Amino acid sequence: MRCISILGLALASLLVLTMPRPASAYQQCANVLIASPRSGATVRGDVDIIGSAGIDRFQFYKVEYSPLNNPDSWSAVSQTIRRPVVNARLDVWNTRAVGDGLYNLKLTVVDDRAQEVCRAVVTQLQVANRVVVPPPTATEDQSPTPAVSPTSRTPTPGASGTPVVTATVPPLPTIPPPPTQPGVTPAAPVAQQPPPAPTAAPTRGDGTAAPSATPRSASSLIPDLSGVRQTFSSAFDFGRIRDAFLLGAIGTVAVFTFIGLVLLLRRLL
Repeated sequence: MRCISILGLALASLLVLTMPRPASAYQQCANVLIASPRSGATVRGDVDIIGSAGIDRFQFYKVEYSPLNNPDSWSAVSQTIRRPVVNARLDVWNTRAVGDGLYNLKLTVVDDRAQEVCRAVVTQLQVANRVVVPPPTATEDQSPTPAVSPTSRTPTPGASGTPVVTATVPPLPTIPPPPTQPGVTPAAPVAQQPPPAPTAAPTRGDGTAAPSATPRSASSLIPDLSGVRQTFSSAFDFGRIRDAFLLGAIGTVAVFTFIGLVLLLRRLL
Protein backbone atom coordinates (compact mmCIF):
# COMPACT_ATOMS: atom_id res chain seq x y z
CA MET A 1 0.00 0.00 0.00
CA ARG A 2 2.79 2.37 0.90
CA CYS A 3 4.57 1.50 -2.35
CA ILE A 4 1.48 2.47 -4.35
CA SER A 5 1.34 5.83 -2.59
CA ILE A 6 4.99 6.53 -3.28
CA LEU A 7 4.54 5.53 -6.93
CA GLY A 8 1.57 7.88 -7.31
CA LEU A 9 3.43 10.80 -5.79
CA ALA A 10 6.40 10.15 -8.02
CA LEU A 11 4.17 10.07 -11.12
CA ALA A 12 2.52 13.34 -10.14
CA SER A 13 5.89 14.98 -9.54
CA LEU A 14 7.11 13.79 -12.93
CA LEU A 15 4.09 15.31 -14.66
CA VAL A 16 4.61 18.62 -12.90
CA LEU A 17 8.29 18.71 -13.85
CA THR A 18 7.58 17.93 -17.51
CA MET A 19 4.94 20.66 -17.85
CA PRO A 20 6.06 23.67 -19.95
CA ARG A 21 7.31 26.51 -17.83
CA PRO A 22 6.30 30.11 -18.38
CA ALA A 23 8.54 32.30 -20.51
CA SER A 24 11.83 32.97 -18.81
CA ALA A 25 13.64 36.28 -18.71
CA TYR A 26 15.22 37.50 -21.90
CA GLN A 27 18.86 36.72 -22.57
CA GLN A 28 21.47 38.41 -24.73
CA CYS A 29 22.61 35.70 -27.17
CA ALA A 30 25.66 36.05 -29.41
CA ASN A 31 23.87 34.63 -32.45
CA VAL A 32 20.73 36.76 -32.01
CA LEU A 33 21.37 40.35 -33.18
CA ILE A 34 20.24 43.19 -35.46
CA ALA A 35 23.17 44.42 -37.54
CA SER A 36 21.21 46.99 -39.58
CA PRO A 37 19.73 49.51 -38.97
CA ARG A 38 21.85 50.75 -36.08
CA SER A 39 20.56 52.65 -33.04
CA GLY A 40 20.02 56.34 -33.82
CA ALA A 41 19.77 55.83 -37.60
CA THR A 42 17.25 57.67 -39.82
CA VAL A 43 15.05 55.38 -41.93
CA ARG A 44 12.26 55.81 -44.47
CA GLY A 45 10.24 53.67 -46.87
CA ASP A 46 10.84 49.89 -46.84
CA VAL A 47 13.70 49.14 -44.44
CA ASP A 48 15.63 45.84 -44.70
CA ILE A 49 16.35 44.47 -41.21
CA ILE A 50 19.65 42.57 -41.39
CA GLY A 51 20.95 40.27 -38.64
CA SER A 52 20.97 36.74 -37.21
CA ALA A 53 18.39 34.63 -35.38
CA GLY A 54 19.46 31.08 -34.57
CA ILE A 55 19.59 29.13 -31.28
CA ASP A 56 19.44 25.54 -30.08
CA ARG A 57 15.92 24.08 -30.16
CA PHE A 58 14.84 26.92 -32.47
CA GLN A 59 11.10 27.26 -33.20
CA PHE A 60 10.51 30.77 -34.65
CA TYR A 61 11.45 34.42 -34.33
CA LYS A 62 9.56 37.71 -34.67
CA VAL A 63 10.47 41.36 -35.25
CA GLU A 64 8.46 44.10 -33.50
CA TYR A 65 8.52 47.89 -33.20
CA SER A 66 7.22 50.38 -30.62
CA PRO A 67 7.18 54.19 -30.37
CA LEU A 68 9.81 55.64 -28.06
CA ASN A 69 7.19 57.47 -25.98
CA ASN A 70 5.31 54.16 -25.39
CA PRO A 71 8.05 51.47 -25.30
CA ASP A 72 5.76 48.67 -24.02
CA SER A 73 3.35 48.94 -26.97
CA TRP A 74 4.93 46.46 -29.41
CA SER A 75 3.52 45.83 -32.90
CA ALA A 76 4.66 43.09 -35.26
CA VAL A 77 6.55 44.06 -38.42
CA SER A 78 5.14 40.94 -40.13
CA GLN A 79 4.21 37.35 -39.25
CA THR A 80 6.45 35.05 -37.24
CA ILE A 81 9.24 33.39 -39.26
CA ARG A 82 9.98 29.70 -38.61
CA ARG A 83 13.47 29.37 -40.10
CA PRO A 84 16.79 30.44 -38.58
CA VAL A 85 18.73 33.25 -40.26
CA VAL A 86 22.46 33.95 -40.10
CA ASN A 87 23.83 37.31 -41.34
CA ALA A 88 20.93 37.85 -43.75
CA ARG A 89 17.66 39.73 -44.05
CA LEU A 90 15.40 39.06 -41.09
CA ASP A 91 12.37 41.07 -42.23
CA VAL A 92 11.25 44.21 -44.12
CA TRP A 93 9.71 47.10 -42.14
CA ASN A 94 7.26 49.31 -44.05
CA THR A 95 7.80 52.62 -42.22
CA ARG A 96 5.19 54.37 -44.39
CA ALA A 97 2.49 52.64 -42.29
CA VAL A 98 3.59 54.55 -39.14
CA GLY A 99 3.98 58.23 -38.36
CA ASP A 100 7.26 60.07 -38.32
CA GLY A 101 9.10 59.96 -35.00
CA LEU A 102 11.41 57.86 -32.83
CA TYR A 103 10.90 54.08 -32.56
CA ASN A 104 12.48 50.98 -30.99
CA LEU A 105 13.01 47.72 -32.89
CA LYS A 106 13.10 44.31 -31.17
CA LEU A 107 14.06 40.81 -32.37
CA THR A 108 12.78 37.92 -30.20
CA VAL A 109 13.66 34.21 -30.67
CA VAL A 110 11.37 31.46 -29.25
CA ASP A 111 12.46 27.86 -28.67
CA ASP A 112 10.46 24.65 -29.07
CA ARG A 113 9.23 24.92 -25.45
CA ALA A 114 7.45 28.21 -26.31
CA GLN A 115 9.96 30.19 -24.26
CA GLU A 116 11.22 33.58 -25.46
CA VAL A 117 14.85 32.99 -24.59
CA CYS A 118 16.82 35.57 -26.60
CA ARG A 119 16.25 39.06 -27.89
CA ALA A 120 18.06 42.03 -29.46
CA VAL A 121 16.86 45.65 -29.32
CA VAL A 122 17.74 48.69 -31.46
CA THR A 123 16.64 52.05 -30.01
CA GLN A 124 15.94 55.61 -31.21
CA LEU A 125 15.33 54.92 -34.89
CA GLN A 126 14.18 58.14 -36.58
CA VAL A 127 11.38 57.50 -39.12
CA ALA A 128 11.32 60.46 -41.56
CA ASN A 129 8.95 59.87 -44.49
CA ARG A 130 7.09 63.19 -44.47
CA VAL A 131 9.88 65.66 -43.58
CA VAL A 132 9.70 68.79 -45.77
CA VAL A 133 13.12 69.95 -47.02
CA PRO A 134 13.40 73.78 -46.66
CA PRO A 135 14.30 75.75 -49.82
CA PRO A 136 17.89 77.00 -50.14
CA THR A 137 18.50 80.47 -48.74
CA ALA A 138 20.10 83.25 -50.81
CA THR A 139 23.74 84.05 -50.10
CA GLU A 140 24.93 87.51 -49.05
CA ASP A 141 26.70 88.25 -52.36
CA GLN A 142 23.49 87.89 -54.40
CA SER A 143 21.61 91.12 -55.07
CA PRO A 144 17.82 91.23 -55.56
CA THR A 145 16.66 90.96 -59.18
CA PRO A 146 15.00 94.20 -60.36
CA ALA A 147 11.45 94.06 -61.65
CA VAL A 148 11.02 93.83 -65.44
CA SER A 149 8.42 95.92 -67.25
CA PRO A 150 6.11 94.00 -69.65
CA THR A 151 7.19 96.24 -72.57
CA SER A 152 10.90 96.36 -71.73
CA ARG A 153 13.37 94.82 -74.13
CA THR A 154 16.43 95.31 -71.95
CA PRO A 155 17.83 91.95 -70.79
CA THR A 156 17.98 91.64 -67.02
CA PRO A 157 20.53 89.18 -65.56
CA GLY A 158 19.06 86.58 -63.24
CA ALA A 159 20.62 84.91 -60.23
CA SER A 160 22.82 82.75 -62.49
CA GLY A 161 23.77 85.54 -64.94
CA THR A 162 21.47 84.31 -67.75
CA PRO A 163 19.63 87.25 -69.43
CA VAL A 164 15.84 87.09 -69.40
CA VAL A 165 14.19 88.74 -72.43
CA THR A 166 10.50 89.68 -72.51
CA ALA A 167 8.94 89.60 -76.00
CA THR A 168 6.70 92.52 -77.12
CA VAL A 169 3.95 92.07 -79.77
CA PRO A 170 4.33 94.69 -82.59
CA PRO A 171 1.22 96.65 -83.63
CA LEU A 172 -0.77 95.23 -86.57
CA PRO A 173 -0.91 97.24 -89.87
CA THR A 174 -4.17 98.98 -90.75
CA ILE A 175 -5.87 97.68 -93.94
CA PRO A 176 -7.11 100.58 -96.12
CA PRO A 177 -10.79 100.46 -97.18
CA PRO A 178 -11.58 99.40 -100.78
CA PRO A 179 -12.59 102.08 -103.32
CA THR A 180 -16.28 102.92 -103.31
CA GLN A 181 -18.61 103.30 -106.31
CA PRO A 182 -20.97 106.25 -106.75
CA GLY A 183 -24.28 105.77 -104.95
CA VAL A 184 -23.00 102.84 -102.83
CA THR A 185 -22.49 103.28 -99.10
CA PRO A 186 -19.19 101.76 -98.07
CA ALA A 187 -19.30 99.11 -95.33
CA ALA A 188 -17.70 99.83 -92.02
CA PRO A 189 -14.19 98.42 -91.77
CA VAL A 190 -13.89 95.30 -89.69
CA ALA A 191 -11.31 95.69 -86.99
CA GLN A 192 -8.78 92.92 -87.05
CA GLN A 193 -8.34 91.22 -83.71
CA PRO A 194 -4.74 91.02 -82.58
CA PRO A 195 -3.44 87.53 -81.90
CA PRO A 196 -3.30 86.51 -78.24
CA ALA A 197 -0.06 87.38 -76.51
CA PRO A 198 2.14 84.40 -75.78
CA THR A 199 2.09 83.33 -72.19
CA ALA A 200 5.56 83.11 -70.77
CA ALA A 201 6.34 79.95 -68.86
CA PRO A 202 7.16 80.50 -65.19
CA THR A 203 10.87 80.62 -64.54
CA ARG A 204 13.05 80.25 -61.48
CA GLY A 205 15.62 82.75 -60.32
CA ASP A 206 18.34 81.04 -62.39
CA GLY A 207 16.38 81.36 -65.66
CA THR A 208 15.31 77.71 -65.93
CA ALA A 209 11.68 76.74 -66.42
CA ALA A 210 9.86 75.87 -63.23
CA PRO A 211 7.97 72.54 -63.11
CA SER A 212 4.25 72.82 -63.63
CA ALA A 213 1.90 71.72 -60.89
CA THR A 214 0.51 68.27 -61.46
CA PRO A 215 -2.74 67.08 -59.89
CA ARG A 216 -2.49 64.51 -57.19
CA SER A 217 -3.25 61.00 -58.33
CA ALA A 218 -6.26 59.17 -56.99
CA SER A 219 -4.05 56.44 -55.52
CA SER A 220 -2.47 58.93 -53.08
CA LEU A 221 -5.92 59.60 -51.54
CA ILE A 222 -6.40 55.93 -50.58
CA PRO A 223 -5.14 55.27 -47.01
CA ASP A 224 -2.41 52.68 -46.50
CA LEU A 225 -3.97 49.76 -44.59
CA SER A 226 -0.89 47.52 -44.57
CA GLY A 227 -0.21 48.32 -40.89
CA VAL A 228 -3.78 47.29 -39.95
CA ARG A 229 -3.39 43.99 -41.81
CA GLN A 230 -0.07 43.29 -40.11
CA THR A 231 -1.52 44.03 -36.66
CA PHE A 232 -4.55 41.78 -37.37
CA SER A 233 -2.39 38.90 -38.63
CA SER A 234 -0.01 39.15 -35.65
CA ALA A 235 -2.93 39.04 -33.20
CA PHE A 236 -3.93 35.55 -34.47
CA ASP A 237 -0.69 33.60 -34.14
CA PHE A 238 -1.79 29.99 -34.55
CA GLY A 239 1.52 28.77 -33.13
CA ARG A 240 0.82 30.46 -29.80
CA ILE A 241 -2.80 29.24 -29.78
CA ARG A 242 -1.59 25.66 -30.33
CA ASP A 243 1.05 25.94 -27.60
CA ALA A 244 -1.48 27.37 -25.14
CA PHE A 245 -3.94 24.53 -25.91
CA LEU A 246 -1.28 21.85 -25.35
CA LEU A 247 -0.20 23.52 -22.10
CA GLY A 248 -3.79 23.55 -20.81
CA ALA A 249 -4.38 19.94 -21.86
CA ILE A 250 -1.26 18.66 -20.09
CA GLY A 251 -2.11 20.66 -16.96
CA THR A 252 -5.66 19.27 -16.91
CA VAL A 253 -4.41 15.68 -17.27
CA ALA A 254 -1.92 16.20 -14.44
CA VAL A 255 -4.56 17.63 -12.08
CA PHE A 256 -7.06 14.82 -12.72
CA THR A 257 -4.32 12.20 -12.33
CA PHE A 258 -3.30 13.63 -9.00
CA ILE A 259 -6.93 13.78 -7.77
CA GLY A 260 -7.48 10.18 -8.88
CA LEU A 261 -4.41 9.01 -7.03
CA VAL A 262 -5.50 10.81 -3.86
CA LEU A 263 -8.99 9.27 -4.02
CA LEU A 264 -7.50 5.83 -4.69
CA LEU A 265 -5.16 6.12 -1.70
CA ARG A 266 -8.01 7.20 0.57
CA ARG A 267 -10.13 4.29 -0.58
CA LEU A 268 -7.32 1.80 -0.09
CA LEU A 269 -6.32 3.17 3.34
